[in-house]
Amino acid sequence: MPEGPEIRRAADALFHVIQDSKLTLVKLDYPPIQSYRRRIVGSKITKIEAHGKALVTRFDSGLNMYSHNQLYGLWETTKPDAPYLSRRQLRLELGSDKDCIRLYSATDIQFLSDQGLKVHPYLQKLGPDVLESTTTPDDIVDRLTSSRFANQTLGSLYLNQHFLAGIGNYLRSEILFRAGLSADLRPRALSRKAIRNLAKMTLTISRDSYRQAGVTRRMSEYRADRARGADFEAARFWVFDRLGQPCYQCNTAIEIRYQNQRRYYYCNKCQVQN
Repeated sequence: MPEGPEIRRAADALFHVIQDSKLTLVKLDYPPIQSYRRRIVGSKITKIEAHGKALVTRFDSGLNMYSHNQLYGLWETTKPDAPYLSRRQLRLELGSDKDCIRLYSATDIQFLSDQGLKVHPYLQKLGPDVLESTTTPDDIVDRLTSSRFANQTLGSLYLNQHFLAGIGNYLRSEILFRAGLSADLRPRALSRKAIRNLAKMTLTISRDSYRQAGVTRRMSEYRADRARGADFEAARFWVFDRLGQPCYQCNTAIEIRYQNQRRYYYCNKCQVQN
């Protein structure tokens, strides 16, 4: 499933294509939303926002469209005469005679008023978004030390969208590695210094991934590895998906285990275990 950086980059790309278009091409093939077509034709999209792993598309008609890709949803930017993707179910298509955006396979799509967005069960429970410029290290420190979250393991917290929005499987492994902490630790057991460093790394890694198109390492190191022949997936991460490969900091082989039924990669030497 795409994580916050990928969702936000998708929002940027979609809006870049559609922002100045009067919507003359509107297909709503997903039955629960078909009745909204008349209210969209002729309108313009004013903004496409990322909220955690969901998108909110805002129309100048006053309507908003909430969508969550879940496991199989996929957005596409293309031309109206381009063929539809094979093995995918078209859910909606919005555009003009020049450009369009398409959503395939998603099943969580709703049209809502502004008030409806405020009470949406997913959106209203989200924690601070790690990619929002208004989210600060102090915000994360406050949540890590709160009675609500301080006794949960870091491995669980960093998949919990109620704690922080936008973090998923790869960011969890990358953040905890760079903070030098095991997923089994609980915030209440950490020093103030460790908590502040974790808060800082949470924002740094997440925002680096957004700015660098999925690369969480330093760009100079990433580019050097690519120049030596490594492909994108092999060079982009510190530890995620690098089972058995040497840690970039200490040369110890990267290990894997499953926590919360999700893959977690770590260095047993660099990350404090207890």
